[in-house]
Amino acid sequence: MTRIDTLRSASLLLVLPVARAGLFDLFGGRGSSSSPRTAQSLAQDPTIAPWFRAGAWTGLNASERADRWFELSPKLGINCPKVGIGYFWYPSLGAKLRGAAATQNIMRGEEVCAVPVDQMLSEFSVGNSSLRDFMYAYAKGASATVSMKAAMAIFVIREGAKTSSPYIPYIRAMLDGHDPDPIPATWVKGDPRLQKLSAYGQKLAAQARARALRQYTAMFPAALARFRGALADGVACKANPCAVDELQALYSSQRFVEVYSVLRARDWVLDMHGEERPFLAPTVDLLNFGQVGIRASYDNKRAAFVARTVQPIKKGAELLFYYGNFCYDDAIRCAARPNATPNAQRRATPR
Repeated sequence: MTRIDTLRSASLLLVLPVARAGLFDLFGGRGSSSSPRTAQSLAQDPTIAPWFRAGAWTGLNASERADRWFELSPKLGINCPKVGIGYFWYPSLGAKLRGAAATQNIMRGEEVCAVPVDQMLSEFSVGNSSLRDFMYAYAKGASATVSMKAAMAIFVIREGAKTSSPYIPYIRAMLDGHDPDPIPATWVKGDPRLQKLSAYGQKLAAQARARALRQYTAMFPAALARFRGALADGVACKANPCAVDELQALYSSQRFVEVYSVLRARDWVLDMHGEERPFLAPTVDLLNFGQVGIRASYDNKRAAFVARTVQPIKKGAELLFYYGNFCYDDAIRCAARPNATPNAQRRATPR
């Protein structure tokens, strides 16, 4: 996915009804199981379980991985029957960008995609894993030193390095397909591409990278001593347990900045009880910026993130979502997003 800016619509104010779902009912809390709720049942399915293994994705190109994702996702409960991947020419960028495409005609009012909460990447995912204590130490409460997105980035790095994980299909097929290289926050000082940006763009890029690195140094290297077991849990290492130098290489500052920047470029935000909760909804997060008549919301009754049409969409058309008009988060440069105002962030509405 090449969404390079996170966007927030300041016009949408969201409150998730307490009567329907408490804060940790949705995204998990202490006392939850140590693995995603669907992992045990999915692990028993011989058509799915092999794809939880990292080795199953070795040798597949980007197109093959995407095809495999769209074959697997319905079995994971992700219902996007008329959605595929396409590459669309953006004249303002002089490049083709990967995005969601309609594989069939979609009628007005039709459900484009529904992603159950169990398949969303969120605080729930981290909190229901062995990184729960890590998350509480760094990203939860008044003493939090990093954002939840930073904790999610560490989770993604770890799950992607495991020999087997229920998150590997999403990571290998979708997240790994988002090249972090075009994101200015990943550019080190002196990168010649910085000189091609405006003075304001250079400022934003420097601020974004500095912000990411501050979060990294708030966790590392101390976390390697405090949470070595959790950070090494399931990771394919030469030594057993993983040697510190292997973990240092895995959780390097540059790797963190890359993954963190990609997550910021793909995530949505749900306001819950006055606190913003970031999450990623697989397949729905392929929607690039634009207006074709798609609305997205969190369906509380179904415990799923749902995208629907408000007007017909023809087969082959790019599926776009209008992220918003207002910009105030300068973490990612928005100049690379055609027709978008700089640095706003997408929000989801509850139903």
